[in-house]
Amino acid sequence: MLKELPNLSPKKTKLVNYRSTPLNIASVCVIVVSICAAIFAGSHSENVFLIVYLVPVSLLGLVIDLVLQIFLKRYLWLVVVELILLLLVIALNSPLTN
Repeated sequence: MLKELPNLSPKKTKLVNYRSTPLNIASVCVIVVSICAAIFAGSHSENVFLIVYLVPVSLLGLVIDLVLQIFLKRYLWLVVVELILLLLVIALNSPLTN
């Protein structure tokens, strides 16, 4: 008797199922610490360095994380690749290599 109305709502398309990964967590933590250090700066001028340098680098880390999540479908491979990237960044910035 009654016909069902067609679904006229727009289709929801997902680009990627965004998940928490090591690079994602590290980037967000660095952004939060940089903003808190700038707010509670006091008389230290190195906190400006945190905002000027570390926030854009962390945003770049979030973009890299998004690109990796698009191309690497398996979560285990994604975590391994991101941990290797983080360890490389830490190793290159350590005082032993300078």
